[in-house]
Amino acid sequence: MAQPGSQPGENKTKSFAVGPGAVTSRQSENVGAGVTGRSKNHALAGYFEGQKAVTFSIPKIGKKLKNSTWEHLHAAIRFGRMGDIKNARLHADLASGTLKEALQYMSREEFREFLGEIERKFDDVLAEN
Repeated sequence: MAQPGSQPGENKTKSFAVGPGAVTSRQSENVGAGVTGRSKNHALAGYFEGQKAVTFSIPKIGKKLKNSTWEHLHAAIRFGRMGDIKNARLHADLASGTLKEALQYMSREEFREFLGEIERKFDDVLAEN
């Protein structure tokens, strides 16, 4: 559908900036007759493809995810002891998800230490039974 002030089939261009150093790219939109065209300029896509994945150490988020992981692990253990397998599995799955997310916000060393704490906790729980 054509926008007000434009003719069917007319191309409009939007500009936007991304990231530090404001990498600028242009995106073309075909405004006519309900057909949208793909961007012919792939500079922005090339920029992001060339970037390396970075693991951030953001203590506040990492700490919250770590606490959330512990809460779900303790809930899984508690439900397991009560014989409620459905809820035990649910919380174990939630703990697994928060653990995977925590990896994104902790250094490798912090994450290894956290895994060690979890292993020791499971060893203690298994020794009790």
